[in-house]
Amino acid sequence: MAYHHVTQGELGGQLYLISFRLPYNSGVGLTPLVNNEVHHFGATGLTNGRAILANRETRTHWDHITGEAIAGSLAVVWPFHMTTVAAD
Repeated sequence: MAYHHVTQGELGGQLYLISFRLPYNSGVGLTPLVNNEVHHFGATGLTNGRAILANRETRTHWDHITGEAIAGSLAVVWPFHMTTVAAD
């Protein structure tokens, strides 16, 4: 885990994805299901000290701690608009 950062498989009929980052001793267990489909993950890089995972199926990038899609076709884009304090 120290060098590969991620492992994925099935144990007792349950799918699992475990991600670990040694320098920060941060790890998490996730379910590798996206929209009820199994996706296959691997470490692809780092950002802000966190490992970034990517799935083979869509090449979407994922935060290894939150499991949130942060870039790619499965990432959620929150609409926002700029405003000022004076705006009503």
